[in-house]
Amino acid sequence: MSRPKNISDEEWELKRAEQNRQQVEKLTDAYVAQSLKIPVRLLREHPELLEAKRNFIRTKRFLGKIGEETMPSPVKPQSLESLYPQLAKNLEAIEDLKQTFGEDTPRILEKMIAGTLSEDEDATIDGVLTDLIHNGWHEDEYYGRGSDGHFSITVRGIDSYYFIQASEFDDIGYFTSVKDALAYAETEYKSYGPLVADTDAEDEEE
Repeated sequence: MSRPKNISDEEWELKRAEQNRQQVEKLTDAYVAQSLKIPVRLLREHPELLEAKRNFIRTKRFLGKIGEETMPSPVKPQSLESLYPQLAKNLEAIEDLKQTFGEDTPRILEKMIAGTLSEDEDATIDGVLTDLIHNGWHEDEYYGRGSDGHFSITVRGIDSYYFIQASEFDDIGYFTSVKDALAYAETEYKSYGPLVADTDAEDEEE
């Protein structure tokens, strides 16, 4: 920005300060929109939410805690077998296991909790629970940008049990919250740019 001739030093400093403030606000808006998976234009329609997030981010920046080098590592995926004790208490899982084990289900559930399953039982349970989670009702779809355009990244599962499914990549699982799954996906696919919601990807391609 060039300085007009007919302006005092004080007015010039105020003008530069205001321009800098506006630039910071724009950067903040973009950061918030990315972190919330909401387009900037929609976020600005909710000033109370935007202002609260701005204040939070300013504080974090002031404390020096914003940036990849200081952000905590995402929760790593867990094996399905390690989740057997919790899944043995999940109603959806129990219903599906009943269809396979019938009256023997209570004994199987006890063995899942105790970790004393036989190899055959483990293999059968793995198949039942994998089908349950991979065909779960929960689905959050995002997109990353690859060399051939956008590719889908989906967090899918049932309540409290999720996995990540991305076209052209192996499935990644398992997570006990959507938040953990999304955080891991953002790190795993960060070389493909920030994840965007499906509607945002469509807007970009139009």
